[in-house]
Amino acid sequence: MMPRHLLAILHSLPSGAGTVTLARVTATERALGCAGHTVANLLPIRLTGSKSADGPLPVGVWEDGRRGIAAGLTDPRVSDVLLGYGLSLPNGPNRAAFRAQLEWLSAQLSERSLRVWTFGGLPHHPSRWQRVMHRYRPGSSFDAVAGELLVLTRFSSASASASVE
Repeated sequence: MMPRHLLAILHSLPSGAGTVTLARVTATERALGCAGHTVANLLPIRLTGSKSADGPLPVGVWEDGRRGIAAGLTDPRVSDVLLGYGLSLPNGPNRAAFRAQLEWLSAQLSERSLRVWTFGGLPHHPSRWQRVMHRYRPGSSFDAVAGELLVLTRFSSASASASVE
């Protein structure tokens, strides 16, 4: 049997080093018993600020995101998927495109037999997990709460929608 592998689906490329995010993805990999991880992004570009997805984006960026995610989902090593793209939708013209990206992702996940995880039951971005941890277990480390806050999510092929187990 092949060792388990985690695909983390995040929002966009980090604006800096992404140290906190990657450390939490690595900790999730360990908590789930995976032997490695890969990262793919809904929006595979580096954004300059929290609202920069609201403005004009490069042509083809949504398709590039789908290609990167599809490559991860079809990687035979991948057994687990972490949804960590955040809770906020862009404003303006990119809102509908972002929603379409999420619908596409839901359909892709519903077609596969992968274990899909969220943190706290929602696709919180790993850089924001301390807020979730503080709400549920103030002062706790990720390692102490991972078993409680990593939530297995089911995808229904009939509706392509997620539900928390």
